[in-house]
Amino acid sequence: MNSRTPFFGAALVALAAVSAGCSTRQVYDGLRAGSRNACQRYAEPDRSRCLAANDTDYEKYRRERDEMMLK
Repeated sequence: MNSRTPFFGAALVALAAVSAGCSTRQVYDGLRAGSRNACQRYAEPDRSRCLAANDTDYEKYRRERDEMMLK
């Protein structure tokens, strides 16, 4: 599998979701679920690190995004 495939797949999902009128939260939750699912292919301890890296809930993500937009 090509290393760009997950990114391309995520970009396609995001584009489809936005086109379908999904909210930002729905897009975020879908991409997060896909990322967490992809973590399952790793053995421990990489799986735990991957899951921890994808553990930001939407509200924290939104606050961080808003702060970066103000800079």
